[in-house]
Amino acid sequence: MLAGLLSLLLVTRHTRDEEEDGRSELLLSGAVARSVPLTAALLLVLGVNALLALLLFTAQVSQGLEVGGALALSPGVAGNGLVFAGAGALLSQVFPNARTINLLGGGLLGLAFALRVLGNVGAAALGWLSPLTWGHALRPFADERWSVLLTFVLLSAVLMALAVGLNRRRDLGAGLLPARLAPAQPSAGLSGLWALAWRTQRGVIWFWTVALGLLGALLGGVAVSAAGQLPLGQVFAARGAGPLPSSTDTLLTLSLVIFGGLVPAALALQLALRPRHEEVSGLAETLLGLPVTRQRWLAPHLALTLLSPALALSAFALAAGLTGGGPWMHTRRLWLAALAYLPAVWLLGAAALALFGWWPRLAGLSWGLLGLTALAEMLGDLHVFGAALTLSPFAHIPKLLLGEQPGAALWTELALAAAFIGAAFAGLRQRDLRE
Repeated sequence: MLAGLLSLLLVTRHTRDEEEDGRSELLLSGAVARSVPLTAALLLVLGVNALLALLLFTAQVSQGLEVGGALALSPGVAGNGLVFAGAGALLSQVFPNARTINLLGGGLLGLAFALRVLGNVGAAALGWLSPLTWGHALRPFADERWSVLLTFVLLSAVLMALAVGLNRRRDLGAGLLPARLAPAQPSAGLSGLWALAWRTQRGVIWFWTVALGLLGALLGGVAVSAAGQLPLGQVFAARGAGPLPSSTDTLLTLSLVIFGGLVPAALALQLALRPRHEEVSGLAETLLGLPVTRQRWLAPHLALTLLSPALALSAFALAAGLTGGGPWMHTRRLWLAALAYLPAVWLLGAAALALFGWWPRLAGLSWGLLGLTALAEMLGDLHVFGAALTLSPFAHIPKLLLGEQPGAALWTELALAAAFIGAAFAGLRQRDLRE
């Protein structure tokens, strides 16, 4: 799933984002074929996924795992990336806005995950509609079924071929579907910097909040139905004296480990990098031409970066608590366990703002930081290079539902996030715009 998200964002970044910023038009003014930018973006994503598969394979073999199983698991992960890269390339031809494409791509990822969950709980036919199921169907480290790899190849090839074909049939900078025009008269809600920041960011915020809420509702019901069959609380018997956590709490904690950190962090990065987009597009220069300081301009974006992940995590926890059928006290515990991920999310968002403040051209590297965090989580969960897990800020979050208590690491992450925020304001005050 993380490979799919990374591939989707990469394709959008090097296709639709380039058109919106005008760089594609400049490139195509030379002796360059129309399909070259899209082809180059797809080749880049192909190389990234091949490198990811190679790293996973090398890491597994170096830890003594079976070569055949590692050879099946690695291309399964890369195959998911290529499928969602093809989906992103196709969406980039249909819709004229990169943010819309990222939102719809995220929705496709959520739908794929929901279909896989439904397939795991009994609706096997629905599960096969999700490419996330195909990697599991390869049966790595069991009885490998190599023919499943053909489904990844065929679907990704069809999606990419459709994208290349549609790319030749639309105008540069436009999509097959026209952009929705804004009203001629501005609404009363656009009366200040805070209202403007909310207006430009609300679509992303509501999308991820609703998506995590629906995902929480699905996983809450699954956790309750599966709790009687999976006594996972026994796994934590080695933690010492005291009652073991229930299987429901264990499954909900696992859901938070998978989705409670990286997904809200992706939302935080989208919001934190919005000022850079406004700077490049010239909107920031227009606003700062008014009696507006740079600190006042950045403050609304900072507030949304901090508050929106809290809203999305709350939606996830409350929805999971309601469908889980537990009492209010249990829902409250789940909500607090979800909010415990905020310091790590804020740390990544604040790091992106610090890069924007001092080195704006490197602000996009914050997505690479999120990718490295995801890779550290993946390698740690696979018990491959276990020390890598300690590099992830999410590895230090207490699992409150399992009885863990907040430690010094939580306060350290909050202090680092505050330091990065201060650095962002200091850097923005000293540098030139569009530097």
